[in-house]
Amino acid sequence: MTIAAPPSSKLDSKLAEQITRIQEICIECPKCTNQCAFLKKYGNPRQIAAAYDPADMNALTLPFLCNLCDLCAAVCPVKLTPGQLFLEMRREAVRRGTAPFPEHKGIMGYENRGVSGKYSWYSLPRGCTTVLFPGCTFSGTRMDTAIALYEHLRTRMPAMGIVLDCCTKPSHDLGCQDHFTAMFGEMKTWLMEHGISDVMVVCPNCHKVFKTYGSPLKTISVYEFMAETGLPEKVRGNRTFSNHPQPVALHDPCVLRHEPAVHQAVRQLATSSGFIVEEMPHSKATTVCCGEGGTVSAVAPEFSNTWRDICKTEARDRHLLTYCAGCAGMLNKKTPTDHILDAVFHPEAVAAGKRRATPAPFTYLNRIRLKRYIQKNHAAAITRERHFLPKTSLPGSKSGVWLKILAF
Repeated sequence: MTIAAPPSSKLDSKLAEQITRIQEICIECPKCTNQCAFLKKYGNPRQIAAAYDPADMNALTLPFLCNLCDLCAAVCPVKLTPGQLFLEMRREAVRRGTAPFPEHKGIMGYENRGVSGKYSWYSLPRGCTTVLFPGCTFSGTRMDTAIALYEHLRTRMPAMGIVLDCCTKPSHDLGCQDHFTAMFGEMKTWLMEHGISDVMVVCPNCHKVFKTYGSPLKTISVYEFMAETGLPEKVRGNRTFSNHPQPVALHDPCVLRHEPAVHQAVRQLATSSGFIVEEMPHSKATTVCCGEGGTVSAVAPEFSNTWRDICKTEARDRHLLTYCAGCAGMLNKKTPTDHILDAVFHPEAVAAGKRRATPAPFTYLNRIRLKRYIQKNHAAAITRERHFLPKTSLPGSKSGVWLKILAF
């Protein structure tokens, strides 16, 4: 079945603005196309913007091949942000009923489970103004580290609460803006109404969402906080490892490429935990995507594999550390990769290469176990499971579209 795009050519004002800006400013240099397999195949941003026609199904599907990693913006000499153009194009495809696609059902289901009453839990002790927001993937793949982290943070901030929920960035990146706004807005309003002023995030994607949309809530990086307040007591005295003399490489998640304070904090945590960190050519502001960004791996795995191949080449047989559980999972398919918080709380296991993340679908069991642990061990003045469904539900996926784009 092939879905025909509606005949209207009228564009949303934000998309029209992005198209005009790209066409007027882009100098068609090769800096972004040299870095990105997607742009190398389909053209530079100016060419894509000039060719955009919402009545053409290829134009509506093309932006879903972009990882939204913003490396193009990082290397652009005229300071353009093509990723924002492709995000607006995704939103246009959703408005026209073309997207999401069948290949997106997995990530949509993942998000829907994350915001459900079964997996969500809000626990606010008396006097709580700061909550830990560990995120979905970190909680599921590293339940024991999540528990160790929360217990450690409570020694620094006894009134800290915890929120087990999804920030709904998958909906945001798929272009389902109305659904994202409703879901994130309900969570933000609830937190503010219950006295929360600060959200301490573990997941880089959650960091980006809260920092972009969470104001006046203050977004705090758990890595910066831990670098400032010190390592757990049991780790402080164990700073070197005779069985791990080789340096490790560090992968910066692309969503935090413009957060130098986080970059520095993570490197400090790694070295303080006994690891020798060496930089890869693509790091910090010019880091590459792990391949997971924008859910491109579901529709064009060849582009995702390209990013992982770059990381594998630049790692040069060194073990990788990263501070995104999603990145760790993707990169570990080709290069041994651990999470920085595993390196902090389980340094010996990481140093010996024996640390293992929990694979799906057992991650869901871990998330329930984490919820039960919090309920049993941390009595709270205010609690809730989330049972909120917006009036505008998440758009259904469309069939048949990728048969056409693959022939484009």
